[in-house]
Amino acid sequence: MSIQRPPANERGAIPEKSPPPFPSPLEGEGVGGEALWMDVFGKGSKMRVLMISRDARLAERGDLNDVQLRHIAYASRVDRMDILVGASGARTPSFALDAKVSVHPVVPGSPLAFPAAALARWRAVSGKLRPDVITAQDPFVAGWAGLALAKWLHVPLNVQVHSDQLDNPYYLREAALNRVQNRLAKTVLKRAQTIRVVNRRTMEQCRALGMPDRRCLYIPLVFGLEPFFAARAGGSARKSLLGRLSKTCGLILFAGRLSWEKGWDVFLESMRELSKEKTAVKAVFVGSGPDAPKAARLASRWGLEDSVQFLGWRPYGKLPGYYAAADVCVVPSWHEGFGRSTLEAQAAGRAVIATATAGTADLIRAGRTGIVIPVGDASALSGAIRELLADADGRARVGELARKEARERWSDYDLPGELAAMFEKTAAMR
Repeated sequence: MSIQRPPANERGAIPEKSPPPFPSPLEGEGVGGEALWMDVFGKGSKMRVLMISRDARLAERGDLNDVQLRHIAYASRVDRMDILVGASGARTPSFALDAKVSVHPVVPGSPLAFPAAALARWRAVSGKLRPDVITAQDPFVAGWAGLALAKWLHVPLNVQVHSDQLDNPYYLREAALNRVQNRLAKTVLKRAQTIRVVNRRTMEQCRALGMPDRRCLYIPLVFGLEPFFAARAGGSARKSLLGRLSKTCGLILFAGRLSWEKGWDVFLESMRELSKEKTAVKAVFVGSGPDAPKAARLASRWGLEDSVQFLGWRPYGKLPGYYAAADVCVVPSWHEGFGRSTLEAQAAGRAVIATATAGTADLIRAGRTGIVIPVGDASALSGAIRELLADADGRARVGELARKEARERWSDYDLPGELAAMFEKTAAMR
């Protein structure tokens, strides 16, 4: 879909559109993706929110993707949401996701130019129209843009910290720019009226920076788990993924973005070790990202073509079927703010191996609802895979306990409602 947003002086009501249903999961697996978005559209508040994001998936045209649908659900509890989002390529006009959500692509040319470009974009589309609250989706470049807009419009600022990057040694060594952004983030966080964190370690970091608890809100990224709770092991998807391999072959799932911080290189190194030992195992990567070609080349160079499969991007509604097909799921991230893949695997009743990141600490009871390994340790990962594959009963116990605890903890969690309350609290701090 593509709806052109009229100029500010001609703007009228945007026709209401219902989001299309998600594609069904793999045939015979899980439940339809429509369940991800049911029962979230409740009574909202009279609140206009300006969001600043650098997630380019929000600016994609065509069928609504899972990120866009999630933001439509967030906006269901407020009066209106405008999103300034970083995009690449030629500058494109604003467009509506639905009656409440408009996206305004920002093409800055470079990350450091994003704040000025976002300010100019908002001025162009809305003049000096003031939202009730501004929320920045990260404390780095988006946060700096939010700080500038909040000062210009005299509006309270909320900053969301979805990552485990603040003062993280792996993040800091990744690029020189990250060290600059780390210092920038601390300044942004100190000046924001409220801060949303998705893990308890970041909450402690905010306290260490001198921010009182009343300004720091712990709101995990938990949404749409019902299709994963409904997923059941085995079925036609597993047979399809194994192909000509024996049905007793271990199937290991990596579901996530193929970028450096997700640790795909660690997983491939562990598969290399297992391959040398002639362990009957196959790795399946579900997801796309900037490192996808590099990952495929490395797997080929190490002779892993028969034991590693890259499926690329798959619709979110199909993920429960992939989790159901797997014996073990791995989340080998170098840093991870929440670990949504970990929670999805647990909800699907799968045994999870994850690195000791901030997100993992909030989700896994080591040895009970998953296995926790050191960050960057491929040998520890291959050892944990061997351990779980050798004990089918133990693997099933871990998965079922993880599913039980996830259902008890998160079934009644209302993320759109939590965010609406956060926006209201922030707006009251004028």
